[in-house]
Amino acid sequence: MNNPVTASIEQIDDHVTSVASLRAAGISGSTVSRKCRPDGQWRRLLPGVVLLANAEPNRAQRLRAAIEYVGADAVITGYDALVKHGFPVQGSAEDEPVHVLMPSRRRVNSVDFVLVERTNNVPEPTVIDGLPCAPIVRAIVDAARREPHRQRLTTLLTTAVGNGMATIAELRHELDAGNQRGTAEPRAVLKAMGTSVTSLAQRQAMRLIAASPVPQPTWNVPIIDPVGRLLGVADAWWDEVGLAWDVGASEIWPSAKPVNREPELSAHDVVVVRTSHQRLFQQPKSVLRTLMAAYVKASQSPEPNVHAVVEVCRPHELAAQRR
Repeated sequence: MNNPVTASIEQIDDHVTSVASLRAAGISGSTVSRKCRPDGQWRRLLPGVVLLANAEPNRAQRLRAAIEYVGADAVITGYDALVKHGFPVQGSAEDEPVHVLMPSRRRVNSVDFVLVERTNNVPEPTVIDGLPCAPIVRAIVDAARREPHRQRLTTLLTTAVGNGMATIAELRHELDAGNQRGTAEPRAVLKAMGTSVTSLAQRQAMRLIAASPVPQPTWNVPIIDPVGRLLGVADAWWDEVGLAWDVGASEIWPSAKPVNREPELSAHDVVVVRTSHQRLFQQPKSVLRTLMAAYVKASQSPEPNVHAVVEVCRPHELAAQRR
């Protein structure tokens, strides 16, 4: 016959629970203490929180333990929340503390692998895998405020904007609304980005081309069809083969609406390479291999039925054309 206490324990998420929950399930405090000895079956992770195994906790168990420790109104933010949202985080958050927000009226201290931040601005969480996570814009800003490495901070913010997960206006608003500690560097990066991440993306793209055997392209080139209709704006254009490279630069200006330029350009026999900001900055060798293969393909393809307006346009002019 199944023991109801054992059955209830087996259903605990990630095998992490509070001592209070164990006692409510009928397990005495002395039993918990005995099982949490160094040679016991369980392990204390945080004050009042137990892992129902004597093993090193994984990240999911640490997240669960942090919520059990801080309480029901806790919200996970920063890199862990970004991972839950599917954000392409550079590197690993495994060695970072679990960043948790809680209302300022409460008094719970940071401990071990949990960083507790008291705030008057606890966001409405999104529950992912049973864990309350900050909305993605808040998570980006909280990660940015505590990111000590400038390059990783820049990648975080350019990836967020370049992949359409946040606008610069949203990030600035969130920086203004929240805790001002640690906001100087994110503000500086956003200022360097100007009103977009275009300059960063195109500078990186130019560096890659300069170090490769691929011929120099023309930058920021509007592509029109035979009747003069704008099909798109190639961030880089190789007129001799009809190859367009899209690094997301001309889509990021706040006055421009994001558009997938590939279908219409491809329909006119233009070979299009699309590269995300994440890949552009983190996988440059792979990007160059893709670009060189596309150049060869384009050179062997029919001449596209388009016209390139090769005059260099200012970003606001490109945005106006694309509307």
